[in-house]
Amino acid sequence: MTGPTAARVVATLGTDHHLFDRLVGWLDAWAAETDAASVLVQYGHSAAPRVAEGVPMLPREVLLTEIRDARIVVTHGGTGSVMEARAAGHVPIVVPRTEALSEHVDDHQVGFARRMAGLGWVHVAETESELREHLGRALADPSAYRLPGGGTPDIAAVPAVDALMADVLRRPPGTVSPRRVGQVLGYLRRRRS
Repeated sequence: MTGPTAARVVATLGTDHHLFDRLVGWLDAWAAETDAASVLVQYGHSAAPRVAEGVPMLPREVLLTEIRDARIVVTHGGTGSVMEARAAGHVPIVVPRTEALSEHVDDHQVGFARRMAGLGWVHVAETESELREHLGRALADPSAYRLPGGGTPDIAAVPAVDALMADVLRRPPGTVSPRRVGQVLGYLRRRRS
């Protein structure tokens, strides 16, 4: 489905030079099978989609507008992309890049995405079937993929996320220090009150 009544899915793969053709292919295959949504992929250095609408790079303000106006946001596991989606009111679907597939230099995006999902800040899809499941759920119930009350940039959360990311980078994926996560959560709770 295209046109003004179609749901809009916006995906951003960030600006990293590593290819992320896997995610482009998954989104393209889904776009070919659905008439419930239009799909825009900012694909960076990866292969262009064949079915979905694709652009290598959008100016930052245009991308932020696309993200804000989208019903569903899909992103790689980059900190900036995740936080921009959240600032626009989304609980994004995150597909982390992996080292094994030469999509990044290490697996820090895997650890970061899993920790953020554990906090309820993102939905993680590490397989094509998980991505399809999330896309279907987001179309059926968009509220699970939106922040209550919309999004606002929380500049004060940046140091907390930065500390969490530093902890992720020091450890293998999925083994972030519980003490450090507790500190970050405590900081975020204090900021909300």
